Amino acid sequence: MPKPLRRLPGVESPFVLRPELLTLVPHSMSTIDRLEAEGKFPGRIRLEPTNRVAWLRREVTGYLRHLAKRRQSAAKEDLINQEFVTRLKQSGPTQGSAR
Repeated sequence: MPKPLRRLPGVESPFVLRPELLTLVPHSMSTIDRLEAEGKFPGRIRLEPTNRVAWLRREVTGYLRHLAKRRQSAAKEDLINQEFVTRLKQSGPTQGSAR
């Protein structure tokens, strides 16, 4: 079996192992498995010659950026909807609603 490479101080590994992944991503492992099967989460790779798996750090980071952008756009949409409801309430009843 080949010797493992030494870790260099201050150099981040290009791989994210399962324990670290669970601290980075706001999902449970079963949700990650499901999203991965649906093609909505980066795929894992097997680290030879061990049975361990890992994810590429750059792909996980890209997924987190996508998730953050999606949440920001949803928050903006909620704010717009709130402003619309507030304006409707301020304008009072419309003529068609009084019966």
